[in-house]
Amino acid sequence: MIGLVLLMELVSSVVSFMIGYYAFKAYKTYSSKGLFLLHSGFTVLGISLALRVVTSFYIIALRVADVPSQALRNTIGFAGLVFMLTQLFAYSLFVLAYALQTKAVEKTSLIGAAFPLLYLSFFNPYLELIALVLLGYVSAQTLINLLLKKNLDSFLVFLGFSLMLLSHLCFLFMIVNELLLLLGQTLQMIGFLSLLAMLARVSKSG
Repeated sequence: MIGLVLLMELVSSVVSFMIGYYAFKAYKTYSSKGLFLLHSGFTVLGISLALRVVTSFYIIALRVADVPSQALRNTIGFAGLVFMLTQLFAYSLFVLAYALQTKAVEKTSLIGAAFPLLYLSFFNPYLELIALVLLGYVSAQTLINLLLKKNLDSFLVFLGFSLMLLSHLCFLFMIVNELLLLLGQTLQMIGFLSLLAMLARVSKSG
């Protein structure tokens, strides 16, 4: 299962970079700070997802090479901390984007088994709870935006961030059932694709 999870993580990383690209393209057109923050957030998120895939393969290589367990645990712990901190930084940018959002309603207001324990080690429950709070705030703001505007773009944004929120709920509880890891990755990837679809629509209309 870990191979499929890593593949989905890699796809999510690529989609995240694409979202960052389209957000920056829209920012150049509309000069919205929110769009720039969205671009920055998803670029950082794409980097963190890609690094987790690379680091996972590196740790697997260390396991195969029979590296001492203490050194392996230290590597996993440090990699997990770096990953979660970069994710939280990206989510903080999303929160800032909505905090800066004005009351004006605009179209451009847009505003992540061979070694199952290895992958589980990347998730810190305390940091996951912080991520849930940040994504919960953004999801609530996108719901308000959807209720005000009631159009497809607003729905896609709400769907994207809501699925990201649900994915982190799955990550939080995957200690109960490792299949929640696969479900969480699936929800995250669909959420990214939803945001990518919205930004592609905005870019095309612009």
